[in-house]
Order: sequence, then C-alpha cells, then structure tokens
Amino acid sequence: MEHIAFDFDLTRQAVVMMGAALLVLLLTVTWYRRIILRPVRRQRSCERSREVKEWPGVSVIVLARDNAGNLERMLPGLLGQVYPADYEVVVVNDGGTLSVTQVVARFCAQSKNLRETFVPVRTTNLSRRKLAITLGVKAAQYPYVIILDADCRVGRRSWLKSMARHFALGKDVVIGYRNIVGHAGPAIRTDNLIETVSWLSAAVGKWPYRACESNLGYSRKIFFDHKGFARSLNLHGGDDDLFIDEVADGGNTAVELSDASIVRVKANNAAARYSDERLRHAFTGRMLTGRFRRRMRLLTALLWVNPALCVAAALLEWPNAVPAIAIFVLMLLQWLAAVICWKRAAVALGYHLSYGGLLWGLTVSPLYTFKEWIRCRRNKEHNYTWSMSARH
Repeated sequence: MEHIAFDFDLTRQAVVMMGAALLVLLLTVTWYRRIILRPVRRQRSCERSREVKEWPGVSVIVLARDNAGNLERMLPGLLGQVYPADYEVVVVNDGGTLSVTQVVARFCAQSKNLRETFVPVRTTNLSRRKLAITLGVKAAQYPYVIILDADCRVGRRSWLKSMARHFALGKDVVIGYRNIVGHAGPAIRTDNLIETVSWLSAAVGKWPYRACESNLGYSRKIFFDHKGFARSLNLHGGDDDLFIDEVADGGNTAVELSDASIVRVKANNAAARYSDERLRHAFTGRMLTGRFRRRMRLLTALLWVNPALCVAAALLEWPNAVPAIAIFVLMLLQWLAAVICWKRAAVALGYHLSYGGLLWGLTVSPLYTFKEWIRCRRNKEHNYTWSMSARH
C-alpha cells in the first residue's frame, strides 16, 4: 500500500500551481475589498451628508394596483416627510381601483400635496408599469420625480431629504435601495445579494447600468429628452435597467445608501418575488452594457480556481501531499476573505445571512444562476408585451 509522502523537494509543476493559488488568493482579497465593499463605503459616506443651500421641488410617484391596504399604511410616513421645499405625492391608480381612490380621498382631506391619476383599465399590448410611471411623470408638477411602489415602507421622515439632496447638488439620476424582508432560503438570498451588490457597486464606481425598480429618482427633463421608455416599449421590464443604462452615466448619477434613504418591503412570498425579478433581469440583462457585469462574473469564477488547483495537485503530485495541502490552506483563506466581504455587504444592505448561510449560498449560486438561465430561455416570450400569457 502506497503511503502519503511529505516531500518538500517540489517539482516545478507543483511550485507553479502553488504560486497560482497564492496569486488567486491575493487577487480575491484585493478585488473583493475594492468591489464588494464599495456599497459599504458608499453607505458610510452618505451618512456624512453635504450641506445643501437650495432644495428643489420633488414629486413622489406611488404606483398602486389593487393594494389599497399597503397604500393606506404607506401614506402617513410619506406625507409626514420633513422637507425644506415643496413636494407632492402622486398616486397612480393602475386600473382605477375604487378602494385605492377611497384611501387617497381620505388622506386628501388631511393633506394638500396628495393627488391621484389613473391608468386605463383596458390598456393592452404595452407595459402597464411603464405606462403608470409615464402618466405619473406627466402629471408631476415639479422638475424631479422619485418612483415608489405602494408596498414600500418609508422608515424615516428624512427619507425624501436624503434622496433629493443629490438633485440639489446637480445630479439628474438618484439610485436608492429597497430591501425585501421576508422568508427565503440562504441560496436565494445570497444570489440576490450578489445581484444587488453587482449593480450597486457599478453605480458607485461610475458605471451605472441598473437600479432598483422602487426608490429610484430622476429629472423629468432627462425622462422626456430620452422619450421615456421608447427603447423597451415591446418589453414588460426595462424601467429599472434598460432605461438607466441609457440615461445614467458617471457624471449625472448619484447613489444614496444612507439608512434614512432605504425603503423596505415586507413580502410573504419573498422567494417568489426574488425569482420573478431574477427572471426578468436575466432577460433584459443581455441588452445592457456588459463591462462591469463581466468583472463580477470573474470575481465569482475566482472562487473556484483554487479548489480546481487543489484537486489537480492531489492527482498530479500523488503521493506527495505537500502541494495539495498548501493549496487547500490557501483556498480556505480565499473563501474566508470572500465570505467576510460578502457578510459586511449583507449587513449593510439588510440581508439576514449567517456566515454558514453565505458559504452555502456562494457554493450553490452558480447552480441557481444556471437554473434561472434555463427558466429565462424557456419563458422568454413572457417578457414581451404582446404575449397573452404575460398580460395581467
């Protein structure tokens, strides 16, 4: 029986593999700290807000569709904002639901800066969400708008101030953050965390290509100058990625991640919501600028280089165990550094993930991504406005 050897007189092949594993470890530590922690650093800088002398008027557009209960819970916090200038809340009643109109009417009696507009019931062959946003932007009386869904919860009375200060500083697009709170497995939450950090880090790094569909602001001028959602009229999605990819750049866009700016959604079906958004963005993602997204794929791929080198060393250098053990130690350090970075990002963005959950999520994330890619290929017709199965 052949015994495992610990021969420190290493072959050139073993030295090359161990050197490669060390290089991968160094790249992981450097790039993960630089890219994955970028939203964390941005959050800290947002907490140190700059002084603003002149505040602009802002219209908050709330998209409501058959969810009068959510709207009723949302409006008190929204109408009670402490803002140094004029602002209004425009509720877009998608479908003209009577219960939504009744909620708006009750709050209109208490507040003069609340209005309502409607999306026609029988509108077909176009995205109702995009139509609702367009009607809201047209109805707005102030030069800047911020988009929210009726199921969002504004946690602080300074939410509007934290978002709108970037307009006062000359920005045309403000990318905020919305956190979905609800039950979902660690694999799904980790995959969603990876997606979120990807577009947030890109935006902070002056390469914006996507935003959150809620808690997103822009000027009415930039909306109309680019003819709204003309680029993606045939798609249900695109209002938070294709549109942002078109109008936003490193100079006209700001990312707001202070705790006061974050809105939260409590969802009973968080896993299904994550999956639906993942499917939609997997489809539209093929039409986006790919530079930063390719870099994020490289970061994920780096995690699997050292495990592959460890297996190769065990097979090619057998029975000498020194190369495999050395690479295995470097692999553990690499994964530890990655998990720590992702944990810090998860805490900053409100994802409740343990170290073990993150480790599991990062391990199975490629499989989840592949599954969503298959779903996207099989259901791609649902993304088009002409699809009967996608209408609602």
